[in-house]
Amino acid sequence: MKFIDSAGIVAFLTAYFYCVSTAFTYGYFYTLGLDSDLLDRNFHQVIYHGMITSLENAIYLSAFILLFGFFYSNWCFFIFYYIKKSFSHGRRLVRLKKKINLPTKKLSKRELSIKAVFSKSVGVFLVVIGFLSVLIVYEKSGMEQANELRVRIPKGNLQL
Repeated sequence: MKFIDSAGIVAFLTAYFYCVSTAFTYGYFYTLGLDSDLLDRNFHQVIYHGMITSLENAIYLSAFILLFGFFYSNWCFFIFYYIKKSFSHGRRLVRLKKKINLPTKKLSKRELSIKAVFSKSVGVFLVVIGFLSVLIVYEKSGMEQANELRVRIPKGNLQL
């Protein structure tokens, strides 16, 4: 499967929205002492609720990726321009890399493959930890909304 495969992206987003909605609803119902089995929601409602609930974070993530890409590309352009300007600038960069113990020579094919496997495994680990952290945040958000409702009920203020 290619990394940019529409079927894989749709499957991932569907699972993500389902998990977000389920975590939020579980936290909400658990705090109010309700049984989620009695309150039926169909698949489309769950997915839609997950999409709406995670929309704000998706916008923040998109903005972060855009800003990171902008600054990274400008930094790379600056480094390439600096090196291209003069040979001595390139030598300074190599000396700096040696001083902070960064590799200055190209890696062998075997080293590159080991580095790729390690990078992918770290990436998968970070994605899983991030996903679980997001679910915890949404569950706590559902609990907070339910607690706000529990405070408003005795006051008779049920306006949303």
